[in-house]
Amino acid sequence: MDSKRYFRPGWVWLFPIAYLIHLLDERFYWIGTARFATEYLGIYFTDAAWLWVNLPSLLLVALVSWLVVRGTWPEWLLVALAVHFLAHSLGRVPTSVWHGTIQPGLASGLLLCAPLGLATLAKGLRVFSRRELTLGFVVGIASIQPLWHFAMLPWLPSPPAV
Repeated sequence: MDSKRYFRPGWVWLFPIAYLIHLLDERFYWIGTARFATEYLGIYFTDAAWLWVNLPSLLLVALVSWLVVRGTWPEWLLVALAVHFLAHSLGRVPTSVWHGTIQPGLASGLLLCAPLGLATLAKGLRVFSRRELTLGFVVGIASIQPLWHFAMLPWLPSPPAV
């Protein structure tokens, strides 16, 4: 692996910190993401299921950050995190506009996660090869959380009987 380091460790560690803040925003702002999904999107989701989906995601972001800082994994994975952060954050905008409300996670997404993703992506576009950028984009798109939510639907609790 290339020994050239483009991102300082402090920058890399911003990803799990920003994601933790974002998850707190999702969980505790207004009615929380689980209830928002149930009431506004028609997807039955509980706080326990939300935690079951998001805790592994947070641990994975922390693990990737740690492995990148150690030099065990390539830095182009930061492009994947940046793409994930941007898609996850910006995906809340249309839903918020459509429902005339501020979706839980929107504020931290737009004020913290999206700028971190944009800045990382801007630098990545300058320093990484086309192959590394392609890998980063593919991994980032594949990791977008709504895909995991839908993949996990069969294992999430069923709505209560009416």
